[in-house]
Amino acid sequence: MRFRRSNSILLGLLVLLIASRSEDRAQIAGKKSTSSRTVIFAVTQGDGIKIDPIVIIDRGRYLQPPGGVDADGEHFHDTPESSQFAAKYYRPGQTYQLLFGGGKVGSATVTNRTSRECISLAASVRIQTSQKIGGWVMALATDSNSLGLHGSSRQAPSATERSAVLELAKRTYGRRRVPASLLKSIKVTNLTAVDPDHDANPELVGSFRIEQNQKAYLLFLIVEKRGGNYQIELQRYGEGLEDGEDFVDELDMDGDGFGEMITQVSAYESWQYAIYKWKGGRWQVIYKGGGGGC
Repeated sequence: MRFRRSNSILLGLLVLLIASRSEDRAQIAGKKSTSSRTVIFAVTQGDGIKIDPIVIIDRGRYLQPPGGVDADGEHFHDTPESSQFAAKYYRPGQTYQLLFGGGKVGSATVTNRTSRECISLAASVRIQTSQKIGGWVMALATDSNSLGLHGSSRQAPSATERSAVLELAKRTYGRRRVPASLLKSIKVTNLTAVDPDHDANPELVGSFRIEQNQKAYLLFLIVEKRGGNYQIELQRYGEGLEDGEDFVDELDMDGDGFGEMITQVSAYESWQYAIYKWKGGRWQVIYKGGGGGC
């Protein structure tokens, strides 16, 4: 009789232990599900170093962040969405992973909420990194620890690569009937080499500009060397002093081993971000959003 009673007590304790562990697992799973969103920020340097959201990734879906708002000094004309976003992501002292060329290169710590332009959703940050970020050399920041696990692949192009891309830019301008006399005036806004698929054969990403009086000819290219020849994989052309497309960075956001290309698309007194993914043998836009303007 004692033996049976002892067994029943042990069995009861075992059931309680299993139930407790199941509840713990459920709580952990619940916490994971509520923190599944990942935010990717652009890191820019103009009037100080700032971040503003490019995209929110939620279970593989690319969602737009809240729209930017106007501000009077330190008072922001918030919507409920922008207020909630700022309260969650722009607390002073909040630290994010700093990413450059697909890899972690340091940290970005929020100092205060601010404006990037008239209408924006931005924060000033203090960065710790050995990378030089400024002007048209931008970077990324994120609240995810699972992104940027590869080392940074971003570097300056070689003299040969630079010369080859410039020649392709001149040809492209020629096909767009830009006067030949202006081709010697091409300005390289930014030209960088990245390796999103880690095959040791980098893509060369560049933006170019030719100005004449009150007109600008703008070109954005992604170029890769194939079979000994440099070929254009993507080109975007526009005309307008404030228009254009510029490289932000590359990052494998969906974990398939192939980085996506992120750009800043500028228009008259506004900007937004675009994300390109290599699909079907070409770079395709899979997202546009974020940004701000005046």
